[in-house]
Amino acid sequence: MMAESTQMYQNLSKRLENIEEKVCGSDNPDVEKMMKIMKVVDQTLNNFASKRERFKQVFQKAPQISEMIQAGYEDTILDNDEFKSDYLAARESDVLETCHKLENVSELSKLCLDDNKTIDQLSKLSDHNDRMGKLQQVQIQDMEKAQQVSGDMRQLLQAYNEIISAVSAQFARWDAELTALEERKELERHE
Repeated sequence: MMAESTQMYQNLSKRLENIEEKVCGSDNPDVEKMMKIMKVVDQTLNNFASKRERFKQVFQKAPQISEMIQAGYEDTILDNDEFKSDYLAARESDVLETCHKLENVSELSKLCLDDNKTIDQLSKLSDHNDRMGKLQQVQIQDMEKAQQVSGDMRQLLQAYNEIISAVSAQFARWDAELTALEERKELERHE
């Protein structure tokens, strides 16, 4: 089957070469245009051939698809130990990740529920609401202070940059004046 396709492709290629020789003589000005058209035709033929192969593959799998669609197929898969092992092997990373998470939950529950603590003691967390409220207020105040300090720091940096810019401009002016004076002095010496 594949040999037939290869043979057909080779025959078409030879025929195209013969047509190119007959049509595209050395004195034809439209050779480049024809070559582009021939290339498009060749690509189209290759696309058709590959689509034909894919179409054949789908039809070869049609009986298998038909079998999978039947009502009792799911039950046969679920009873098949080989399928179960293949499924677990394919999902091994997910299974390992889930096991790791369950181990973490187990370890954390041991920390929370050791001999001295019970679920009742853990449920009495509402007794600490006042302290938690005060801590939240302190945290909010600290965040506001940090934002204020950031704003002050920004203003200081802007003022610093303005001063440095002004000083740099003044030094540039002085440098220009000194250069001009030195040039005048040099001219006076030469005269």
